Amino acid sequence: MQPTLAHSILLIENRESGLRSRLEATGARVERCSGPQAALAASFRPRLTVLDSTLVGRGARSWVRRLVEAGFAPLLVGCRAGEGAAVARALADGAVDFLAPDEPRLLAGVLERALAAPAGASEVARTPSEGDPVDDFVREAVHEFCTPLTVVREFVANLEEGLAGPLNDKQEEYLGYIRDSSEEMHDMFEAFRDVVRYRLLGLACRAQECSVRDLFDSMHEDLGPRFASRKLELAQSVDADARWIHADPRHLRQILASLLRHASKMSPRGGRVELRAEPAGHGRVLLSVSDEGPAPTPADIEVLRRGVHGDRIGERSVTHLFGIGMELARALVQLNLGEIALRVSASGGSSREALLPSAAAVEARAALPL
Repeated sequence: MQPTLAHSILLIENRESGLRSRLEATGARVERCSGPQAALAASFRPRLTVLDSTLVGRGARSWVRRLVEAGFAPLLVGCRAGEGAAVARALADGAVDFLAPDEPRLLAGVLERALAAPAGASEVARTPSEGDPVDDFVREAVHEFCTPLTVVREFVANLEEGLAGPLNDKQEEYLGYIRDSSEEMHDMFEAFRDVVRYRLLGLACRAQECSVRDLFDSMHEDLGPRFASRKLELAQSVDADARWIHADPRHLRQILASLLRHASKMSPRGGRVELRAEPAGHGRVLLSVSDEGPAPTPADIEVLRRGVHGDRIGERSVTHLFGIGMELARALVQLNLGEIALRVSASGGSSREALLPSAAAVEARAALPL
């Protein structure tokens, strides 16, 4: 029989959050339990379990892991905005997906996919499906925006190569402004596409062991032409104790690409950008992208740390101050149990830093008895 939302769902939460009414609005039959201990003591085993994100726990006290092992699978975690770290822990410990109750249009779809999964499934794929109308629209819209920009960039390159004759100093200066602005607009549309797709399709985190060296090499390959066009040197170094990170490889590429694009935008022509990985203690690896551009202000640092900052000038957000790409990078770092920061670099410029779990530390924690 094809699974339907009429199957019973067990909602585990220690206080009313409004999630039950939203679940019932999809047609599901919902039983509520006041906490994980009460659920484990009951004989009832639902077709689907939803655990409030405030009850996820961590390490040896992971309620997600204990509930899944006790037969409460598939298990979803109910979350609200700003709870990416709890969601990431839940997914790593065996939750198949997450529910964002503030997105009722997505709620029924997530439930259907979870109910369709075989019992004990450890993961529900959340990649775009072929022919998805929303994903097709976003892809086509970005393509339409970027096509005229590509034409502009091609003609700029032709002019810079002298195909239309020699340029004087003032013309070269103005042409540089056009090139830089068109590249920034192209990056903005690319970031917009990624943000919309992550928002609509859900942010799933499938963390695994990732090679930092391979990651850095791929960044050189992808962004090398961009740095070369600005006569920027892109250096990289990886400490021996920082060669492996535990994170979602797709997220890592997006994080570093956003940090590097921002660094290239802020760096003076002919400058140097350094991409570095080093151990940071407490089982974490520090990825940093430093430049020789202007130093960040205390307000800049606070905005990236908190997501928003208000002072006498007014309230500013990450997107307003750094662009949509950095906003996405910040969200992905937090989803992968990390921290993002902005500091003054050793050269007096800016250093964008992502602190993420090392693969060795995660493996060691996984080997600990529950």
